[in-house]
Amino acid sequence: MASTLPPQRLLELFPRALDTGSQYGTVTVRHGGVSVECTALRTDANYTDGRRPDQVNFGSSLREDLARRDFTINAMAVNVRARKLFDPYGGTRDVRGGVLRAVGSAKERLREDGLRTMRAYRFLDGKTGARVPD
Repeated sequence: MASTLPPQRLLELFPRALDTGSQYGTVTVRHGGVSVECTALRTDANYTDGRRPDQVNFGSSLREDLARRDFTINAMAVNVRARKLFDPYGGTRDVRGGVLRAVGSAKERLREDGLRTMRAYRFLDGKTGARVPD
């Protein structure tokens, strides 16, 4: 679940919540026997270690948050209450077309986080249908 609330506020509101990565915006909210991972909308800057951002800025823009995602198929969001899909980078089109496309520059996205290359191979392995890299 995505939230405009910063992780510290979520921890205050939900005393049973678990700090599962608040430095990156993630808290696991536990309520009524259900656990939900909740991550603050964010932007981030520079990945000098090739895995994690050097700086995380919590924000309120869903579009900006999705812009930092690796692939278009991972850059979609659903407003459950309104039953509306927010897909500013064409993820639905790419799922239907079997295309794996980066959000923005593929070179930049893969350079930021080395794990993204492994994720790309997993998506392209053919077990879930043919995938054509962008």
